[in-house]
Amino acid sequence: MGPGRMAECAENLPRPEDYLTINGFRFVKPYHFDFSCSVKQRWGGQALLDVFSKEFPARSRDYYRAAIEQGRLRLEGKPSSPDTILAPGQRMRHAIHRHEPPCLGGDIPVLGVTPGLVAVGKPAGMPVHVSGQYRKNTVLGVLQAHRTDLGPLHPCHRLDKPVSGVLIFARSPAAADALRLQIEAGSGGWGGGGAGAHEVCKVYVARVMGRFPDTPDPLVVDVPLSWDQKRNHVTACPGAAAVGDADSDLERGGGAAQAPVPEAGAANSQPSPPRDGAEEDVAARAARRHAFRAQRRERARAKQEAQAAQAARAAAPDFHIKAAKHAVTEVRLLGVAPDGQTSLVECRPRTGRTHQIRVHLQHVGHPIANDAQYGGRYAGPLASRVMAAALGVAWDQMRAAAGIPAWQPDGGPAGPGTVSGGEAGPEPASRGVRGSDASSDGWVAPEASSGDAAATASKRPRVAAGNLGAADARGADAFPIREPPHLQAAFGSARNADAYAQNQAFRQGEDYRAPEGSLDDSCPHCPYLAPMDYPLDLRPLWLHARSYACAEWEFEAPLPDWAAADYCPDAHRQGAGT
Repeated sequence: MGPGRMAECAENLPRPEDYLTINGFRFVKPYHFDFSCSVKQRWGGQALLDVFSKEFPARSRDYYRAAIEQGRLRLEGKPSSPDTILAPGQRMRHAIHRHEPPCLGGDIPVLGVTPGLVAVGKPAGMPVHVSGQYRKNTVLGVLQAHRTDLGPLHPCHRLDKPVSGVLIFARSPAAADALRLQIEAGSGGWGGGGAGAHEVCKVYVARVMGRFPDTPDPLVVDVPLSWDQKRNHVTACPGAAAVGDADSDLERGGGAAQAPVPEAGAANSQPSPPRDGAEEDVAARAARRHAFRAQRRERARAKQEAQAAQAARAAAPDFHIKAAKHAVTEVRLLGVAPDGQTSLVECRPRTGRTHQIRVHLQHVGHPIANDAQYGGRYAGPLASRVMAAALGVAWDQMRAAAGIPAWQPDGGPAGPGTVSGGEAGPEPASRGVRGSDASSDGWVAPEASSGDAAATASKRPRVAAGNLGAADARGADAFPIREPPHLQAAFGSARNADAYAQNQAFRQGEDYRAPEGSLDDSCPHCPYLAPMDYPLDLRPLWLHARSYACAEWEFEAPLPDWAAADYCPDAHRQGAGT
């Protein structure tokens, strides 16, 4: 860090002068930042250099060695060397020169304000709050810098980075807690399932593959979902025993160990206080001290047992895969595109699971049309790791050098058709099929049965466990994370050429060089504004949060261009072979 330069910390709020807009993209000027984090349980007993090289492979091992020797990477309150052994609970600090990924430029519109809430229109391609490499280039950060008139804002919910639409912030911690409980309580649907006085009704629109069924009543998709946090991928689990939110801590066979409650008269019982002002004698005070020390030892033992149990669960091969949770989404057709290739649908999630709408639409054979992660076949936002593989970014080499299995575009570290842990991945559950009766784009959606008794009673088509035929009996999702075959020749694919070219420009174009006063000679990301080896795709996902409402308020966001009734995705945007 140069003389006179102060490092920012988490308490420093963004300022308007921190941002630059270049060619329609919003950049953050590089800045020095004092990053801090606690040593995790799994890092205990490992060397400082080994942990950073393994857990944060975006920078080289040589960089981390130099940072430790120069004092920029250190343990709090303790002299540090590359071989310093870490203990859980210690604090680590790393003074870095931070380069944040760019986002699309433009204002963030305020949709409505109440005494307790602020609703804005979230643009696609932008995270809600601090996440990964993003700190200032977030919806919250931009509002903190440019809309100080709104006061302190507190996130209540989130939308995925490529998703646009209504995003609500609370204006106080109490309002944030109240709205969070409202959203978690469930959401109203159509007809008899409308929102109660304190429920939040969420309405989304999506453009999906093929002709969605036009039924008198909404299609109810009632299928549990399981989240793989390592791959950030969700699987539909028809037939699985779903757990509720209250069971989330017990998904892996039990929560944290609880301290046993001693029996009456045991060590936790303490002598009664003296009555009538009588002085405690020496024996009574000694008994009190003995009871307190015994109780403290018991708590320490219980804590050690809980930590050991947690470490054992974390070491399990499938610890990162969460138990399936109950999830319900109602979907109805709004219209079919003039070319018949896609449909616009309205979705009302009755629960709030990760990627719920995306996976439920995939499960019924109509994935979001540009959602490559869950089966879409139009040009859409690609995951950074997919783009990194296609661009030749050295993530895999860095991970291999740190002893971490290299990620494969086919869905896991072990290669094609596998999931984490090396076991063969499941067959597609409800993938569209091709045949002589297919529509002009070769897409045929599987038919959904309404055999569920509850669905029959409510006269709504319902998709539940076993209702999509024998394919669903095999289990999980139809489309594992993978770059589809027509995307594997990345630069030869018209549908993604612009996105790849833009990432190259961010690290080569003269327009995207950082201002002279913000450079750091020791930073591997300089002299450009965008971080090195962090490709990103700023195209929108065709999923939009149209409105959020309850009895007290309603916020609605304007529809994006792709949600127009006459919108037809350009033919050249489809992948080869479709």
